[in-house]
Amino acid sequence: MASADQLAGISPDDFMEMLDDEDALYQENTSYIYTSSTDSFMGYDCIYSYGEYDDDIGATPSGLAWKTNSFYYIIAFDSNDDFKEGQKNLKKYLERNLVKKSKPLKTKGASLSGNTYLVECSDKGTDLIFDKLDTIDDLELFGEDNSLVRNYAAEAEEDGQLDKRVLLKQIDSMDYKMYKFVQVSYPTFDEELEQRFPRDKSYTDHVCYIQVTSLPMTQEQYIAFAGTWGYDAIHGKEIDLDKFEPDLYPDKFQKDSVLLPWHVLSVYRDDEWIDYEDFVLYCMYFMQEHDYNLLSGEYIKDELEKKQWYLKWFQWDIDLNEPADLSEYAGSVETYLAIKDNYNCSTLAPFESESEKAIFLAEKNYNLETGEQFTNQKEKAIWLLKNYCYDSSSKKVIDREIVDGLVEYERFLNELKDNMSGMLIDGSLIYLNDDNIPECILIDNIQAASSAPADSTVYLLSYQNGRRIEKTMQIPIMSYQCLAKSGLICVGGDQGSYIDPQSMQDIAYGSYEIIKLTDSFETVGKVLWDRVYDSNGRFLNGTFEINGSSASEQEMLQYIQSFGFDPSSFTFDFKNLYISHEKKNKASIIELYQALERGGKS
Repeated sequence: MASADQLAGISPDDFMEMLDDEDALYQENTSYIYTSSTDSFMGYDCIYSYGEYDDDIGATPSGLAWKTNSFYYIIAFDSNDDFKEGQKNLKKYLERNLVKKSKPLKTKGASLSGNTYLVECSDKGTDLIFDKLDTIDDLELFGEDNSLVRNYAAEAEEDGQLDKRVLLKQIDSMDYKMYKFVQVSYPTFDEELEQRFPRDKSYTDHVCYIQVTSLPMTQEQYIAFAGTWGYDAIHGKEIDLDKFEPDLYPDKFQKDSVLLPWHVLSVYRDDEWIDYEDFVLYCMYFMQEHDYNLLSGEYIKDELEKKQWYLKWFQWDIDLNEPADLSEYAGSVETYLAIKDNYNCSTLAPFESESEKAIFLAEKNYNLETGEQFTNQKEKAIWLLKNYCYDSSSKKVIDREIVDGLVEYERFLNELKDNMSGMLIDGSLIYLNDDNIPECILIDNIQAASSAPADSTVYLLSYQNGRRIEKTMQIPIMSYQCLAKSGLICVGGDQGSYIDPQSMQDIAYGSYEIIKLTDSFETVGKVLWDRVYDSNGRFLNGTFEINGSSASEQEMLQYIQSFGFDPSSFTFDFKNLYISHEKKNKASIIELYQALERGGKS
């Protein structure tokens, strides 16, 4: 049979091929394989299995991968004397030959409970685990408050795909080693095991279960793993809770405020695989004795991070030595520390400026100016942009001049709303010239759900050198096309039609007005047309003009195209801003800007 080191690197498929080559009997059960005939181990009957397992060496603290290839022996004994002798010999072998310093952890797990021995810590084989991570979902194999996952999320793009380059960079920076464990337990000889051992023999009521598992961990993560089971790996001793005097006694904290570090928390708690109050005391022990966060598997950096930890899990202010009242801060520890200590819980450092603090708090829905909660996302976005030039959509600080322009457009819009005559005001933002301040188009008096021709008022707005530039136009129904950054916009389109009551002919009319923006809006070209159709919709004739002079339809279209426009693809792309009879704000100029940014400034 192959050695433990050789087996640690193979897959279940490789193992099946190896058994085939040796003409050995085996059975496959989903993700693992076991031999169907008994071998001898320490002179007793043994079944050997190999495969991928979850959580078979005990609990999974935050920061520890919990799926790995591993193998185990199940040993059955002929008599109780053999069983006792086997226990004694195995314990002696492990403690003398494999385990050098650490004592076994008293672990519990989904499949078994027993003693877990750390038998090796080396650089061998860490890549075998990390190479299996191919998708974002694979990161669920780690704890939720895991430094690897946090560091990856801070650098990688949130596109739903795993960026292996970023992940491997983080892994390389964290000094992972392969920790090899041997877990020994003595479960009951149940019916399933009876089916796997020879049925012509009788065995004792208990078997010996030996599992070997290798897992990648950092040194700090191993401290968390061992600490979960009451072992202080920093000082190399078991934790005696009877002698531990916590600064904050358990009757001071809210019951079940500290979460056990597992994804399937409710299952573990319901089955009582670990004592909840003991675990809380272990967490407090490591924080009090070592400034170490057992839940994240990391040392804390300073007293403010420690204060955050006590606030988060116990709602306790260690500076005041009393419960913290978070009600004024919407129950948020992050908001509490930002206001009271100028502390940024995201960077674990003081805020560098008042604007950084305001933006941080606004993301927590807290208005630094008033001390109250924002009523909605729109209110928050407008407040951040106007006061701190922060675009909450792109999460970037933008130029003050851009904000001033948007505020000026919104002031114009509010004045327009108060005096509007039509049913709707629609608006859009576009980039006409080569600065970073978008131009604004507003339309008043759009006759919604009406086919009757009626004039609309179109307002073109630009903001340059601290002043607003505007142009007002009167057209029936509007569409437009702009050449981004060129300063040109073409406004108009097929604007309507009517039936001549005498001839019963259908007359379709329209116009395009070509406008150039420099230090003002200037009309540089204009075309008009009327097309006449008979009662069957067949084209009869038409009249066309370029800048007031007669032209053919082809000449008119070529004139428009000479500026770079495509008259066949004009669009109507506006967002409803106000409904006049209700006088309600439906959208804001700032929302239009955020939509423009999300669209890539097209």
